[in-house]
Amino acid sequence: MEQISILIVDDHAVVRHGLRSLLQEQPGWKIVGEAANGREAVQKAGELHPDVVVLDISMPGLNGLDTAPLLLAASPNSRVIVLTMHCTEEFIDIVANTGAHGYVLKSEAEDVVITAIRKVLSGEKFFSPAVPHSLLAQQHDDRRRRKGHLTMRETQIVQLLAEGKSNKEVSVHLNLSVRTVENHRARIMQKLHLNSFSDLVRHAIRNKLVEA
Repeated sequence: MEQISILIVDDHAVVRHGLRSLLQEQPGWKIVGEAANGREAVQKAGELHPDVVVLDISMPGLNGLDTAPLLLAASPNSRVIVLTMHCTEEFIDIVANTGAHGYVLKSEAEDVVITAIRKVLSGEKFFSPAVPHSLLAQQHDDRRRRKGHLTMRETQIVQLLAEGKSNKEVSVHLNLSVRTVENHRARIMQKLHLNSFSDLVRHAIRNKLVEA
């Protein structure tokens, strides 16, 4: 019998309960832990080394985008499947750069998450069927060339600033100097052709980095 250990990460208890009920019905699949935020997820991944982590993207504080690479550093053999409500080219691109192995839309998670787990455990990448093939092809072909594309670090900074954190608070959160954060912020504004902090917040909301 196939023995699979799974860690579920979501800040909503009802979502965790639903996933647990669904996944533990599979013979040999065991939910070894749950986490309600990114930091807890990284800690538990380092302790439990699960085969699969089902990871929500939209969490306050340390969101799924920030959590995925830290989690993989703590448990390199784990396979990470991200859950998200959003399907845009930029968002798929950002997720791909986290090292995640699967991308599942919450709207169809109940139907495809089991398939996604089987696929990533066999060494394949998995994207929800609802993601248009043309979007995936575009993401693959010109990810590195697209103007205005933000790096992972820049994305982290946008999210934190849009959540209302000051440059100093961002520097502490990311273990950077205030000057480095200021330089990143200036480059972000230039890359995205933004003129004000309000524009930056609107960009973060529009691209689902923070909730409105």
